[in-house]
Amino acid sequence: NLIIQIYPGKDGEFILYEDDGNTYDYLQGMYMKTGFYWDDDTATLSIRPENEINLCPGKQRKITVNLMKNNRSKSFIYEGKSREVSF
Repeated sequence: NLIIQIYPGKDGEFILYEDDGNTYDYLQGMYMKTGFYWDDDTATLSIRPENEINLCPGKQRKITVNLMKNNRSKSFIYEGKSREVSF
């Protein structure tokens, strides 16, 4: 499970890098990069795969997004495809 906490007030973004944590397979490109992009004006988080590798267990993972300003949360199953979460 992945929990993202958003403290609104400005736009923001980050890239989450993940590999298997056990081998050197990342040297052959076996790693997953996921982009998270917060648009403060629309209160929307866009999630996009940044490469074609999906290392989520079972090819999916539960993501919970917490908007800290008003204590709102949204949870969903991420399967490695682009997605938007609006508050």
